[in-house]
Amino acid sequence: MARDEYRDAYFEDPSLLELKLESEFRAESAQKLAIVLEQAGESDVVALLGVASLYGFLRVSDLIRAVEPAVRGRLVVFFPGSRNENNFRLLDARDGWNYLAQAITLHDEQVNLP
Repeated sequence: MARDEYRDAYFEDPSLLELKLESEFRAESAQKLAIVLEQAGESDVVALLGVASLYGFLRVSDLIRAVEPAVRGRLVVFFPGSRNENNFRLLDARDGWNYLAQAITLHDEQVNLP
């Protein structure tokens, strides 16, 4: 954001960010993550931290779908939210999405994370 030519205008009127988020942010985020994933081998694990910072800007489910072809080994997403079977909810903010994933939790039942 600091390098963006229109950063001052975005701070003055944050609604202007909508267009940029829809047109550039999703693609750029997916591209940067895909580069890292493509560098990893089949026996490597890539950990994705900080997905809560995407809240309000990009759906994690959209990002994961976009980079799925680049995953060669394993992708671990540290996810602040809740899970009910394979239904995941980021920060409990919206209906979750079904995803073929294995949750790592303290218990086998539904876990709500702080």
